[in-house]
Amino acid sequence: MVDFQQFMTKIINSLYQMRLFSEDELASRTGMGLEEAKIAFRQYVLESGLMPLPSINFSALGMKEVRVFMDFQCSAIDAIPMIMLSFRERGFLVSYYRVMHACRYVTRHAVPLNLVKSYEEFLGELVELGYLRNFEIKYMDASYRFSPSPYVFDYRRGEWNVVSVSNVEDRSLPAFKTERFPNLDEVDIKILVGLKRHPLQKRENLASSLGLTLEQVNEHLLDHVIGGDLIKGWYLYFGPKFNERDVLLIGAYFQDVGDNGALSEVLRLPYLIFLGRAPDWVESVNVVPGYRITSVLEALERIMRKSRSCEYLAYISPFYDLDALSSNTGSTFLENNFADGQWTFYPEMLLDDIRTSVRLGRKGYQS
Repeated sequence: MVDFQQFMTKIINSLYQMRLFSEDELASRTGMGLEEAKIAFRQYVLESGLMPLPSINFSALGMKEVRVFMDFQCSAIDAIPMIMLSFRERGFLVSYYRVMHACRYVTRHAVPLNLVKSYEEFLGELVELGYLRNFEIKYMDASYRFSPSPYVFDYRRGEWNVVSVSNVEDRSLPAFKTERFPNLDEVDIKILVGLKRHPLQKRENLASSLGLTLEQVNEHLLDHVIGGDLIKGWYLYFGPKFNERDVLLIGAYFQDVGDNGALSEVLRLPYLIFLGRAPDWVESVNVVPGYRITSVLEALERIMRKSRSCEYLAYISPFYDLDALSSNTGSTFLENNFADGQWTFYPEMLLDDIRTSVRLGRKGYQS
């Protein structure tokens, strides 16, 4: 007999395999009837305060994912929210966290391959101009998003289990397209942004909101979004109400993981929501209820010792994982930095925005 955790695991794994979300496909993949799938999804996902989001395949968009540790000057602290807004609109910002140290932010960007060097030079310029004290950049080969494990999160009540288990269901890393999709155009970008902002909307509404015909949307969804593997799958993520709870983000990096089993250990972390990979390091990000922080840190320490990692870096942040591409207000770099089939970067405009943000932040602080 299938228990509830196994039932939810089946739903979650079905979402991972979808390129476009639909309750019909959810029913087909899980073997449920359509009405049963609809009721289960609404009751155990939406009513629990979670939302399905598409995981964009930045490799297929011709981009390199990077993680940046930004140490801001304390004089710029009041301007950081506006600076992040500028990075969202012009600086390839995908998401960011604020670490407990008030002036340090951990940011994730998707930078066009031909602009990586220019982007790193731009960050260096921010140091020279005194906005950043320093920064550290790490390049990812691939990233993966995970839904909260039903063994530690109770989807029936929308709350963490008081006692969680250590042996989570086995996670696997799916294969997805790593080369650039050659026929990318502005319509594809509009569709990706529309799906990130309103993932459950009907195609007719998506077409209307983007100023496209339903035929255009269907054609690009089939031939480009699905055919080009522009979406890696869907995952469940926490809604706004979880920002008010005793929940923290714990991130960690392990160096020299190679073939020594650290990756498999990281995949079994019960609170894992994000994993980044490169040839010589792996990153884990975990959403953790306050009463489990110590046990998670101990688990990370054990992975470090087992993997004989030459470097282990952990950061703890309030639950502040802001997905810049899902914001319902303002524009994003996907819209602003793509034209005529090419990615562009305007460092002068981004720098002007940052200067304005710092100036306004200082005025607000003085008043």
